[in-house]
Amino acid sequence: EGVFEWHGGETDCFERKQALELAMHIKQHSRKGQGKVVPLEQGSETDEFWAALGGKGEVKEAEDPPEEEAEEEKEASPNKLVEVSEQDSKLIKREVKETEDGLSYADLDASKIFLVDAQEGLLVWVGKDVPEEARKGALGLGRMFVKEQKKPPGTKMVKCPDGAETQALKDKFQDWPLAEEAHPTPTPIYPKIDHSRGQAKVWRIFT
Repeated sequence: EGVFEWHGGETDCFERKQALELAMHIKQHSRKGQGKVVPLEQGSETDEFWAALGGKGEVKEAEDPPEEEAEEEKEASPNKLVEVSEQDSKLIKREVKETEDGLSYADLDASKIFLVDAQEGLLVWVGKDVPEEARKGALGLGRMFVKEQKKPPGTKMVKCPDGAETQALKDKFQDWPLAEEAHPTPTPIYPKIDHSRGQAKVWRIFT
């Protein structure tokens, strides 16, 4: 048993570095250091990898990126921190902060769900004290936000549980605490596949 680190054919060195970082985090905290990290390239997957996913399937083609904006516009684009929830099937949102500088870790609340609306996509942060049912619907809130804000349908989005945040999310905050100061145990966030041989979890890397 271990962690498969799969690289799509068009991933770059930064995405691969982040994938390795997350894979090692899962190994150390979810698996208590047991097993090994197995890197795999698209097209050279092992039978064990496909078996963990329930069988071999087609890999979606990479989408063409949107037209690049002027570099100065990208640099000036602010980051937004938005608290979100759902009531009567409607999105309830409260803008906490919008800044071209780093966001503040102190604005996060472990009992709530927040969106970091950034130039490169949407980061969905889920506090460790959010009820199970609400955690399951976190990405749904992100999709509602994308639709309401009239963002492109292909807007990148990733779920970041409290304690298992990606480096991309941490970099949006000017005062993100050191690892020993933050919650160390990640919360499983993706559907589990059970074939009576254990469980497999799939993590998508977002940059």
